[in-house]
Amino acid sequence: MARAAVANPLAALAPAIRKVVDQAMQLQQGGQAARAVELYQGLLKKNPRLAIVHKFLGLALLDAGMRQAGLTELSAAATALPWDGDTQFQFGAALLLVGEVQRGLGTLEKTVRLADLDATLRARAGGELYRNGRFIAATDAFERLAREQPQRAEVWSDLCLARFGAGDVEGALDASRKAVALRPALAPDLRVGHAEPDSRFARPAATLPPESLLTVDLREHRGALDRFVSERDLHIVDDVLEDPYAYREMALQRHFNKEAYSGQNFPGVQTVGEEVTPIMQVIATAIGRPIKWISPDNGAFRVSFGESTARTDIHVDSEDDRHPDDYAAVLYLTPPEHVRGGTLFWRHKATGFDRRPSPEALAEQGFADFAAFQRKHLPRDSVLPFNRLAARRNEWEATVQLPMRFNRLVIYQGNWYHSIGEVFGDSLENGRLVQLFRFRPL
Repeated sequence: MARAAVANPLAALAPAIRKVVDQAMQLQQGGQAARAVELYQGLLKKNPRLAIVHKFLGLALLDAGMRQAGLTELSAAATALPWDGDTQFQFGAALLLVGEVQRGLGTLEKTVRLADLDATLRARAGGELYRNGRFIAATDAFERLAREQPQRAEVWSDLCLARFGAGDVEGALDASRKAVALRPALAPDLRVGHAEPDSRFARPAATLPPESLLTVDLREHRGALDRFVSERDLHIVDDVLEDPYAYREMALQRHFNKEAYSGQNFPGVQTVGEEVTPIMQVIATAIGRPIKWISPDNGAFRVSFGESTARTDIHVDSEDDRHPDDYAAVLYLTPPEHVRGGTLFWRHKATGFDRRPSPEALAEQGFADFAAFQRKHLPRDSVLPFNRLAARRNEWEATVQLPMRFNRLVIYQGNWYHSIGEVFGDSLENGRLVQLFRFRPL
């Protein structure tokens, strides 16, 4: 009997107290959080040691908009009930709500290891940890769920993503296979892979010509080109495909889904991702490091036309705080007779930002965060013809252009500001055809 009471602190309440708690809960659920607060406070005035009531009071205070007071009550409850999963979860969630992110994540990391935690809350805690880059703790949460609920495809899917983030690619592949076996429709979203450098996949390396430098200061600075290449870990690989024309024809036969990408950030139309392990092995060999990837769009083909619309022009690929150092690669599949432009890199004139700025750099320039800088200088609130977007580049200066060449692969860190050089053509046959890749070095 005592064991059951410890396992469920709500059940241990005296009937008269439980009646008041039930009444307060009903009031809170009906939108009367302030009235619920009064009832909980009345109970605690008579018996301040009711830890579970401190928890309910904290939640009611949060609902009433009194965040700090609510956090204080939840903290008291969490201290008194360290074994109670629900209490610990609510405390961690409240810490995140009031902006104490690191403390909140630390609380959730401990919470997911508790045996006494509802599966729904374990999944929510694991998701919060994953979104904030705590991949090992998220993996722990989803591995426990997978043992408890092995027939739930979404649990294996979440475990796949968490293991991938934690660097366990083989484990991610295993979880991916189990998720897809239970729900085949998940396959496109769980396209996981990795590749190792292999001399069999070596291709000719090209160098940037001096005319790639577009600004006077870079042209006059000795070693500017070498520094640019080094900073971006830039690699240019030519003659990637043995039969590029056949590969191009295969690409043009794919389904370019206009509806799915209507109003999207990029100009043009795009396919779903492809199985591209051989090209990823070319990439791993070029950079000399093992790589991993997971993306439904990895290997997608894209065609941009002269009249394409878009929301963005200059951008970074890594707007996600969890993966700021992801790499990008572009395989140019436009034949020589239509080749124009390439890929441009940019520098913001007023701030000097040429890559995703650090929080410290943003603060020095008066921006609360990266999103604030983006909203002011690279808004994406309307869909416009891409050439009109390109005409609004006056706040930025192009620093370097990677020249397009048929069957050329360019590889670089995606957190540097870059854009398409030009869009052109009016059909699949004469538009700007590329294949896109995103990956992470191991």
